[in-house]
Amino acid sequence: MTDEQKNFLLELGINASLDEVSLIEILQEYVQMHCINENDMLTEKGEKCVDILTFLGRD
Repeated sequence: MTDEQKNFLLELGINASLDEVSLIEILQEYVQMHCINENDMLTEKGEKCVDILTFLGRD
């Protein structure tokens, strides 16, 4: 994970040093609760979360 992604997680109040499974669960919930606009589209924060989820899912 890049430093930028880690800093973004910290801005969201998410500890970037959590294990991958925990990070994935937290990010998925965060996206569902906070990152979908009235048109059912991802917000900018949602897109950043999805980028991190994609990175985490590469293993």
